[in-house]
Amino acid sequence: MIKKTFCIASILFSITTGLVYSSNLTAGSEFIVNTTVAGSQFDPSISSLGNGKFVVTWTDSNQDGSNDDVYGQIFDGSSGVNPIKVGSEFCVNTHVYSSQASSCVAGMSENEFVVTWSSYGQDGTAFSVYGQQFTISGETINKTGAEFRVNTTNSSFEGESCVTNIGNGNYAVAWTGNGFVNENDIACQRFDFSAQSKLGIEFLANTITEGSQITPCIAGIGNDKLIVTWYDGEIYGRTYDAVTGNPDGTEFVINSYTTGNQQWPTVTAIGDDKYLVTWTSDGQDGDDFGVYGQLFNSTDNSPIGNEFLINSYTTGPQAGIDAAALGADKFVVTWTDEGEGQEDVADIYASIYDANTGLVLEDNFLVNSYTTDSQNSYYYSGVVSSITALSDSEFVITWYGQGQDDDSSVYARVFSYTTGDTLAVPEPASIILLIIGICGLWNRKMKK
Repeated sequence: MIKKTFCIASILFSITTGLVYSSNLTAGSEFIVNTTVAGSQFDPSISSLGNGKFVVTWTDSNQDGSNDDVYGQIFDGSSGVNPIKVGSEFCVNTHVYSSQASSCVAGMSENEFVVTWSSYGQDGTAFSVYGQQFTISGETINKTGAEFRVNTTNSSFEGESCVTNIGNGNYAVAWTGNGFVNENDIACQRFDFSAQSKLGIEFLANTITEGSQITPCIAGIGNDKLIVTWYDGEIYGRTYDAVTGNPDGTEFVINSYTTGNQQWPTVTAIGDDKYLVTWTSDGQDGDDFGVYGQLFNSTDNSPIGNEFLINSYTTGPQAGIDAAALGADKFVVTWTDEGEGQEDVADIYASIYDANTGLVLEDNFLVNSYTTDSQNSYYYSGVVSSITALSDSEFVITWYGQGQDDDSSVYARVFSYTTGDTLAVPEPASIILLIIGICGLWNRKMKK
């Protein structure tokens, strides 16, 4: 009886110790986003529209013969990791003279989205921020109303815009402007999508006005709140009531490590109770720029744990960050790495994290399949790749790269990530116990 029990226990132990919580990351084919390939297409932005749809916008260098313009394309990814185009690529901006560039897009619903960008000389100044709302009807993309100027304050520079859905049919835009208190400040404005109108007045996010505040990022973070982050020597943040626009406390420093430069922040809501801020830090990981992150509680902006290094490969620079939540329990961060692949060739990498434990679920995986040439142009501007989640398990990363067509083009790839208990390869001890157990049962049978 004891021998039989030992045999059964050995088999069960060998099986259960071989039962590993494993992951499954699959990817579709890398695909080109833009239809027109003459000239350069770069600086993409991406947003989910719901039910597998997503929209990508980018800058095209000379499609209409008048310098830069902003273009877009809708995709349907509901059938899996190889999405199809919905309709044709379209010009976002109506005013086409001079330069319109540096777009940002935010989905409002399955058939509604808004795009912001910088336009040079349109209102008689150097740069101002403009926006355009869109609705989708089948394969037709319609402009909802006329394009509009986002900034009320007019100066020689209003740019670096970021737009986000803040719920209740509203959206908010943050941008850098130098017509307020000092050289550069961070301004914000809320909008009502259905009314196509501004909500309240524009306001400054930063209370410290000395120096220069630049590269804002904005996100709705649940519970009718929004957060704005920016760079001013360190990474700063400030939260607001998304309904009233009133500040929820004062600005605060995001990063704990303050040696060197911390730049190019992004902010992403994770469920209704937390948010993630990522940024680049110069020299903190021991060699050039590295990618860092910090989780926060949405209720009181208190940090969750410590700031953490995201890139596991630290040689050379890692920058150009974006992040997206996969439901309330996971998030994925993407960046450009100039040191891990071929020398002087940059590639796009990503990692997936458990938002509750902080553990890495998928570490440092290569996003782009074409690796002969660099997958960026303006590497140190912090603008390279963009990411959006299609569901709790699927996400799309888009970037621009060289070498596959006329100059540079915008590319994308859909990933699917699932976790679960699967029978993985057993540990050596498990194999030994399994053999002992099987042999024991066999000997017992032979003796009968």
